[in-house]
Amino acid sequence: MFKGTKAQVIEKLYHDTDVHVAPYYIVSSSDFFYDKVGSVKKVLKTVSGASKLIVRSSCKNEDSSDSSCAGKYESILNVEPAEESLCEAIEKV
Repeated sequence: MFKGTKAQVIEKLYHDTDVHVAPYYIVSSSDFFYDKVGSVKKVLKTVSGASKLIVRSSCKNEDSSDSSCAGKYESILNVEPAEESLCEAIEKV
């Protein structure tokens, strides 16, 4: 069983297993708030060709054997792969 944040589990699955994982990009909150435009452009470059995106939150203490935060954090589906809509979605989560 993999342990870690959603982002860490996705990254582990992508690199270390034969499980199909859609293209993804991890943006830290500090990187995003330091350079929103640059962060969004990096995401769009990585997922170029995607018709829609999903923006999800992830944090170190989100889920553990002692507690679960299922449903506490927002995921935004069907985000247009464009700077403005992606930036808005990231700000919401």
